[in-house]
Formats: sequence, C-alpha cells, structure tokens
Amino acid sequence: MAETHNRKFPYNVTSAMRTTRPNGNVPLSIRTPSPWNSRILVVVLRGASARMDHYHERGILWWDVYNVDPEKVFVTGGSSGAMISNVLAATYPELIKAVWLYSGGPAGYFASASGGVAEWNSQCSQGQVVRTPQECATIVQNMYPGYNGARRPKMQIWHGSADTTLFPQNYEETIKQWTAVFNVSQTPTSVRQNYLEQMYTTSDYGLDVQGIYAEGTGHSVLPHLQDLEAWFGL
Repeated sequence: MAETHNRKFPYNVTSAMRTTRPNGNVPLSIRTPSPWNSRILVVVLRGASARMDHYHERGILWWDVYNVDPEKVFVTGGSSGAMISNVLAATYPELIKAVWLYSGGPAGYFASASGGVAEWNSQCSQGQVVRTPQECATIVQNMYPGYNGARRPKMQIWHGSADTTLFPQNYEETIKQWTAVFNVSQTPTSVRQNYLEQMYTTSDYGLDVQGIYAEGTGHSVLPHLQDLEAWFGL
C-alpha cells in the first residue's frame, strides 16, 4: 500500500461510528455527527472482510491490514456523502475502483474558510463557487501530493436541475473537476436523452466520467441501485 501520511483531507471528520458485517459481501457504513462533512458514506467490499479505522487527524484507511483487493472496493454517497466520496476518490485513488455520486458537490469545495467542522458553506451550496478546470484538478491533486499512478476510480455523477440545497452548478463543477483530472474534454463523447429515465440526460466523457442530469428533480436524486451495480461492474 502506498504511504498515506502525505494525503490531505479538507475536513476534520471525527467520532465515526462504524458498522461492519464480516462476510462475503460487506457493506460498511460510516456516520458522523457532523452532517456537513460526511452524513453517510457507504463502502461496498465484495468477497473480502474489512474494517475502516478512521484516524481523524491523518485520515488513514487501514485497507492493507486486511489485504483488501482494490478491484473490489466501491464508494457511493448522497448529498454530503457524495462530497466525502469525492474526497476519498481524490485521496485514495489507488484503493477504489469506482465511485457513484448523487446530489453532491466537488472534492474540496465545501471546506469552511475558518476550518470549522460543522459549518455550512452557503457560497458553495448556492453554486457561487466557479473554478477553472485546472483549479478543479489541482484541488484533487493536492489531496494526494506526488501521486503519479495511472489508476483512479471511474466517476458517475447524478444531480437534479431543481436542487435548491446543493445548486446544479455543483454538478457542473464536479463534471469539470473529474474531466480535468482524467484530462478529457468537458464536451461529452455521447449524450443520451431520456435515459435512464424520462427527463434524465446521460452524458459520457470518455470511459471514466459519466453525468446523469435529472430535469425537474430536487435534492436528492433517488438512488438507482441496478444502475449503481452496472457502473460498478457487479
């Protein structure tokens, strides 16, 4: 496992409560008392038994203790859970195969100016934080300085056009962030209207980034579990 002490979290997530089931297919959820940092995070490990220990000062995940196969690690989250899932994808790119996000925001955007743990960031939530592609990518790269590996998890991003909790600009910024990280164009390679549902537009940005924009849908976009499994390749 690569060294983790150089990785930087924009959040001080503390007092995680862990729930694990040490069997073949292991859903592992983490809830924290600070909803704006990480309301819910679900990591699915298929065919491996694992535990996540959270070191709140250093953000170390002890995957290597249990010899977890990175090809069987998937992350998903909604709202603030999507934000922390983005952070995990940026901080542990070599340990995660795929990420599925809904109604969230880009990695690093919601960090409070004061460094507080449970502070709401109205500027970010209202879509007023707009950055260049390079600025977006730099945020991700700075979460794991010096990482030069080719491996990064593929990203699927869902968002509703009528979201007034995390405005739709957060969707645009998340697409911008990950297309920049993967060094692909922000112009989709394919666009499918009314897919996966009526009023949903699915846009592909190469093989590793996909956006699903739900017209008229608020916060949160409902989970589509079969589509989640398809994106994960399960």
